[in-house]
Amino acid sequence: MKDRNYDRSAPDYSAKVEYYQAMLSNAVDALDINKIKFLTGKLEYFVNRQKAVTGMSNLRSLVS
Repeated sequence: MKDRNYDRSAPDYSAKVEYYQAMLSNAVDALDINKIKFLTGKLEYFVNRQKAVTGMSNLRSLVS
């Protein structure tokens, strides 16, 4: 069995937040309501995960 070295420190969801922000922006530009609803849910999930991990102080830098 392989010995895997995982970093179990606090996970960072900032890349996923940025990704879903960009995808949501594209969906808004295309006026695709179904994608907007779906991507809003995904973005909300990852923002809440990031908030739970790092707190509100670090979240402001992601959203701005």
